[in-house]
Amino acid sequence: MQNLWKKVGAAFGSAVMIGATLAGAALAQTGSDLGDYNDLIVTDGAVSALYVVGANAATADVVSAMGLTAWAGNQQVSGTATGAGTVTLTPLKASADGVTRHVEIDHHAEQSYEFSTTASSDKLSGDTYASGDSLVDFLYSHKLKGPIYINSTEYNWHEELSIDLSDFNLSRDTLDSNAGDQYDELIMSVESGSMQYKWTFDNSQQLTHTDLQGEKMWFMGEEYTIVSVTNSKIKLGASDAELVLTSANPSATVADVDVVMGGVFSAGAGSTSYKAKMTLTNDGTTETKYVNSGTTETVAGIEVYVKNAVVTTSGTNEGEVQAIIGAGIVELTDGDYLKFGDGTESTWIVTKTPSNANRIGSIVINESQSHTSKTGDYLVLSAGDSINVPSNLFGATYIGLTDKDGNTVSYRTVNIQPETKNLGRGSTTEQVVRVRTPDGNYVEFTDSAGNTRTDDEMWVATNQSTGSFYWKNETGTTTVYSNLTSPVIRLSSASASSISWKTHASRGTSYLNLSDPALSEKGTVENLSIVWSNATNKFDTNSTTGVYMGYAATNLDLAGPSASKWIARKTNYTTAVRDYYTLYGHKVSTVGTHLITIQMPEGQTYGELVLGQLKGTEGTPITANAGETITIGGEDVRVGGGLSADVAVTLPSTIGKVDSAVTSADKAAGTLVLVGGPAVNTLVTELQTTGKLTTDIAGLGAGGGVVELVADAFADGNYAVVVAGSDRAGTAKAANVLANFDSYASELDGMTVYEV
Repeated sequence: MQNLWKKVGAAFGSAVMIGATLAGAALAQTGSDLGDYNDLIVTDGAVSALYVVGANAATADVVSAMGLTAWAGNQQVSGTATGAGTVTLTPLKASADGVTRHVEIDHHAEQSYEFSTTASSDKLSGDTYASGDSLVDFLYSHKLKGPIYINSTEYNWHEELSIDLSDFNLSRDTLDSNAGDQYDELIMSVESGSMQYKWTFDNSQQLTHTDLQGEKMWFMGEEYTIVSVTNSKIKLGASDAELVLTSANPSATVADVDVVMGGVFSAGAGSTSYKAKMTLTNDGTTETKYVNSGTTETVAGIEVYVKNAVVTTSGTNEGEVQAIIGAGIVELTDGDYLKFGDGTESTWIVTKTPSNANRIGSIVINESQSHTSKTGDYLVLSAGDSINVPSNLFGATYIGLTDKDGNTVSYRTVNIQPETKNLGRGSTTEQVVRVRTPDGNYVEFTDSAGNTRTDDEMWVATNQSTGSFYWKNETGTTTVYSNLTSPVIRLSSASASSISWKTHASRGTSYLNLSDPALSEKGTVENLSIVWSNATNKFDTNSTTGVYMGYAATNLDLAGPSASKWIARKTNYTTAVRDYYTLYGHKVSTVGTHLITIQMPEGQTYGELVLGQLKGTEGTPITANAGETITIGGEDVRVGGGLSADVAVTLPSTIGKVDSAVTSADKAAGTLVLVGGPAVNTLVTELQTTGKLTTDIAGLGAGGGVVELVADAFADGNYAVVVAGSDRAGTAKAANVLANFDSYASELDGMTVYEV
């Protein structure tokens, strides 16, 4: 089961930030800037600002002011000034209605630990059949839906879904960095024929085509009526496709197809059977045909099977017709693709058994699509992608990397950073490597005094054939580098994988080695070595199995049983970003050209495959108040800000005035937004005269505009926002900034003057 708290938490965090930003806007304080415009305008859920236009201003300035007031009216604040309110969070989980299987990285699923090394298939079926018994409730059997009855005889049947596990393979993508691909993603490659759906009679029972025609059957989790059966083709119609039409009630509608029986007639001289006059209207097309009893005709594009036609009144054309209307038809043609009534064609190949006799024992369809390409129409499966049976009720879904228990993989990190440094060996400056374990003290060593130590880093000289190891102690005033004995980076537990320092067998240079992972389910040797070549070489041109990591003097090389065990590809040192994976699940990546990061899983890493259906479920809701600390997914989270439902801004009875109508009380009450320059707005003239307005508006030049925040404008603690230009066009440009404040907020943050 995959816990999806991470996604919920991200959304929750966003909600908290919004609440903290918008809730309870207080009166502006000295030190505000234009980035605080929202708080200057809206206080405690109401617009507290007054918009002022000059009494003699041009119409253009009035229009600009209207845009500003429209923005204010559209604001939404969450919560109240006191931050009251609650939020309820419900954890979401993804669960499998079926079974899960683990696929080793770059190995077939038959190597997954559930099956040892021998099993190569898996089967889900109806109740009491095969290994998936009762796990997938939409795979049916006669025990759930009842047998097919023909001539008073029961014929038992069931559905099943078979998976060829060896066709599923967790691999990295094959795109090159030259194609713009900077990362190696782990994707699920799936071969054709990997999934097989089968509908079959039990105990090798078989029925003739004529016996089955007109009978009900369940197929891919839905009920159909069999319209027709031939040696090579089976057609299934809607479950309500069977009609009984009489002269008294001659019409009906099936799946939007109008059907009219126009009478029953003799099939001809000497014949003892009858034919029905059938008129169908389908998608605007109307057609009439005479269909002999016991035969099939296509009328208005719809296949019609007249199961039986009889005359009910001697000497007339009055009668009764029992017919199967093939509306909503599913066509199963032996050796061809499954086709639907709307004309679409699936990628599933149909096999009818037997195909060379007038009988049917089973219907098998196989997914024919090979999902192995990273480009084009046939994409591989990325995490969350599925291959479904055409009914979309069940299939196979790759849900990403997990540990052997299906949980999120736990990693330990090692950062490796090559640089030039003096490690305290006289005056020598040399190529060295800093090895850090930033998420814990995993470096174990014995120092020069014989003391056993653990730390989060060590330093290594790269030009020594046996390695020169140092522990760096920077806690004092002087940095001390102590020569070490047998350092080891222990990545999980005493028995788990570790990184040690060894001598490169073929080149005589020192290198880090990830030793055999003890926690591997297979105990397979999966070594990973990082080799530093001679510093004078940009990269080791002699390497045939290596993968260059991006640092000019660094080469990521293979150590292990064979090159096929290593999942990476050769590229050049200019690649800035690259990810690599080993079979065990080590992730190796580069950032820029001077850092290599190894993430070591604490256990074998797998790709998890869900066979059946992946669905979402809800956990127990958690309710929290503003300011409260709650635990989500094992982490403590503080709920900040107001969290009640959004409340619309309250507009004052008067939101705008002309400058001559502004009173002393207005000037002291709240923020004034002054539209227009000193030539048309007397309040702007007053700010300019007192020296509080710093912008020379007349000197902005043609079309120039400005938004300026003036503190203590007309009363201590109150602000004015001047929105003006050297002309009407400039004022309009300045007003547009605040009318679209959300788009400009980041630019306005920290500024008191913003020219446009």
